[in-house]
Amino acid sequence: MKLFLQSLHHQTPKEREMHIPGRMPREAFQEVMKIQNESTSSSPSALHYTLWKAIAEVDELAEIHSLWLSLPFMYGFICDRHKREIDCMLEKKPGVRQIYIMRIISLMKACWNAY
Repeated sequence: MKLFLQSLHHQTPKEREMHIPGRMPREAFQEVMKIQNESTSSSPSALHYTLWKAIAEVDELAEIHSLWLSLPFMYGFICDRHKREIDCMLEKKPGVRQIYIMRIISLMKACWNAY
């Protein structure tokens, strides 16, 4: 995943000149946070969604945070915090732990998942 995210950083001159409408509206950020389960772990840092839900309740903070989330998409860079993840493997069938049958879930930062 880290290599994939780093590959997104490399752009051709033509790609750098392109206008990408990547601004996340405040309202969209607030809607995404309303539907999140507060007790869900949101990242390798072990924070849960309480912080993000609290930010979403204050319009000024939600506006700043939605802009902050949009900057990597608008200007083509990758935050170091988004290069880390935790991969979890879950059994699809109880007791069957053969790697090709298991489900892999990646946990990334809540702010990355919100977009």
